[in-house]
Amino acid sequence: MYYLKLFLGPALFVLVGLVIRPTGQPASDYTAGIACWMAAWWMVEVVHLLVTSFLPIILFPLLGIADAKTIAAQYMDQVIFLFIGGFIMGFAIEKTGLHKRIAFGIMGKIGTNPTGLLAAVMLSAYLISNWISNTATTMLLLSAVTAIVQNLGMEPGGKQKYPAALLIGLAYAASIGGMATLVGTPPNMVFMGFYNEHFPDQTNMDFLKWSTIAFPVSLLLLGFTFLVLWYFFIRASSIKTFKINIAGIKVGRWKSEEMVVATVFILSAFLWLTRSDIEVGSLSWKGWGRLFPKEFVQDSTVAMLASLLLMAVPFGHFRNEKNEVQYRPILEFSDVKHLPFDILMLFGSGFALAKGFEVSGLSNWLATSLGFFKDTSLLWILIGLCLLVTIISEFASNVASIQLVIPVLIPLSSVLNVDPLVLMIPATLSSSLGFMLPIATAPNTIVLGTGFFKTKSMMKIGWIIDLFGILIISLISWFVFK
Repeated sequence: MYYLKLFLGPALFVLVGLVIRPTGQPASDYTAGIACWMAAWWMVEVVHLLVTSFLPIILFPLLGIADAKTIAAQYMDQVIFLFIGGFIMGFAIEKTGLHKRIAFGIMGKIGTNPTGLLAAVMLSAYLISNWISNTATTMLLLSAVTAIVQNLGMEPGGKQKYPAALLIGLAYAASIGGMATLVGTPPNMVFMGFYNEHFPDQTNMDFLKWSTIAFPVSLLLLGFTFLVLWYFFIRASSIKTFKINIAGIKVGRWKSEEMVVATVFILSAFLWLTRSDIEVGSLSWKGWGRLFPKEFVQDSTVAMLASLLLMAVPFGHFRNEKNEVQYRPILEFSDVKHLPFDILMLFGSGFALAKGFEVSGLSNWLATSLGFFKDTSLLWILIGLCLLVTIISEFASNVASIQLVIPVLIPLSSVLNVDPLVLMIPATLSSSLGFMLPIATAPNTIVLGTGFFKTKSMMKIGWIIDLFGILIISLISWFVFK
C-alpha cells in the first residue's frame, strides 16, 4: 500500500503532463501534472508535507517552467514572516502562562454549571486561537478540560455524554477561532500571500478588513456549534442535576512577564487594526501606514516588531544563585527554535505552485476553460466552492486544501468578472470547516485520543456544523460582495 501511494503522485504527473496534455503547451501541461502530483501526496500523506514542498523547487527549473531563483523567492514571501511573528507571540503567551489566566478567568466567571462550563471552554479556546494555532490552543487547554472531566468522576470509555461535549467543543472552538484573524490559522496567511502576489496594486485587504468579514462568520459558527453540542450532549444528560464549581481555580497575581506579553499583544493588535484607513459612516481614521511609502510596511512588519520586543528587550527577570535579580528577554532562542519549519515550507510550495500557474500560462488556460460559469448564479458558485473545499479539508490538511484551490480561483474570478476576494475569502474560511472526521484537523485527532468519546460522536454532529458553515460563509460573502 505504501508503494502504491508513493507512485500515485508521479503516475498522475505522467498521465496529466505527458499523456493527456490538456493545454497542448509543454510548460502548462507539466505544471498541471506537478499540481496533480502534489495534490495526491498532500491527500494521502504518504510522505511528510515537508517532502512534498520540495517538488516545485526541483521540478520547475528542471522542466523549464521557471528558473530556480524565481521559484526559491516564493518560499520566503513576506506573509511567512507574519506567520513566524504570530507563532513567536504564541510561544510568549504559553511560556508566561497568560493563556491559563485567560482561560481560567473565563471558566471561573461563567463555568459554574454544565452549560456554562461548555460555553466557558469554547469561548476560551475561541479567543486564544484568534492568535495561536488551533493545535497549540487545544494542547494548552486539554489538560485543564480533562482534569475537570475526571474531577466529575468520569473516565475514558464511560457512557457519559458530557465529556464529548467539552472535548469536541474545545477542538471545534479552536478551529473556529482561527478563522477570525489573519494570524489565527495558516490558510488565512496562505490566502494573503496569494492575494498580495497576484494583486499587488490592490489595497482593499489587510488585518482589519479580513476580520470585518471573518469575525462575524466565526462568531455565528461558534454560537451554532455551542447549540448543537448542547442539544446532542447536554440537554438530556443526567449531569444537569450537578453543580460544577470551578470558581476556586487560582492562577495567582499577575506576573510582570505576563503584563509585558499582554501589553505587546494589545499593542500589536492595535497596530494591525489601525495600519490602514478606517471608514465607518461619516467617520474616518487615517492609518499610520500612510507615514511610509506605499506597500513598505505590512502586517508582517508589526509581527516581527513584536517578536523583536519579546526576544531582545530584557523585560523578564529571574534570580541567580546569589538571589540577585537579573533581567533577560521574555523569550530566548531555545523557546522559539521549534518553529514549524515544515509549515513554512508548505506555505512556500503553495506560493511556488501558484507562480508556476502564472508563468507557464496554465492560469490563462483555466480562465478560458472555466467560461461556462459565466451564466451561473454567484451564490450557487459560492455554495459549490465552499462545499468542495470543505470536502477536501476533511481528508487533507487545511493548508493543502486551500493551496490546491486558490490557483484556480484567480483565473475564475476574471471569467466571472468579480472581485477575486469574492471567491478567495469563502474558500479560505471553508478550509477550516473540517468538523466531521478525526483526521480533518489536528484538534479533532487530539481530543479523540483522550478516549472519552467515539468517532461516531464527532461524525454525528460534524456534518451539521459543516453544512451550517458552508451556508453562512456563502451567504455572508455573497451579501458583502454582491
